[in-house]
Amino acid sequence: MELDAYLAKWKNVPANNAMLDNPILDFGQGGGFGPSIRARLRDLSGSVFAGQYGMDRYMSELILKGARWLKVGEALPEFTATSLDGSTVSTAQARGHKLIIMGSQPTCGSCFDATVLTMSEARGTDVERAVVVFGNQQDDRTKALIGALDKEVQVIIDPDKTVGRQLYVVTSPWVVLVDRQGIVRLTISGYETDAIAKALKDWLALP
Repeated sequence: MELDAYLAKWKNVPANNAMLDNPILDFGQGGGFGPSIRARLRDLSGSVFAGQYGMDRYMSELILKGARWLKVGEALPEFTATSLDGSTVSTAQARGHKLIIMGSQPTCGSCFDATVLTMSEARGTDVERAVVVFGNQQDDRTKALIGALDKEVQVIIDPDKTVGRQLYVVTSPWVVLVDRQGIVRLTISGYETDAIAKALKDWLALP
């Protein structure tokens, strides 16, 4: 596949999610490949390209071709979702508050632990906390994650990543910190727990 044709298939896909989740690129209908095979082929195609041209070229080309990701210093994208308790979680509703949003896949043990840890770090503060769960509400691991979070955390069930795509966050675990003006101050993998803990401590101390 030619470079331009390959890159065109990733337009508007979150850049830091591109090799893991691409809703645009597909491999046929009807008798086409199933979802798990498509996912493996997406990973393979991305890996081959990155191996040939290097990760820096891969990411820079994605960005130049219009790939999208959540950037520090920009306004939080407009999104609206309903949490499990029936309350609305949205960009407009969050303005005037500090906000932590975390994407989480409960079936991933590290994601599960990172989510609980991150949400507990801000417990008892005036920070709004929301977890976007990429899983089915009836799944045992999803139920366990909900049970492990305190009641003040707004849980959004998002099995098809509709909300995640609005925020350009579809991998897990992923942490986003937003200030009272609605500006993104951190967007980082939840695996980096030391970096997140330090960033949270500094961020919580801000007015």
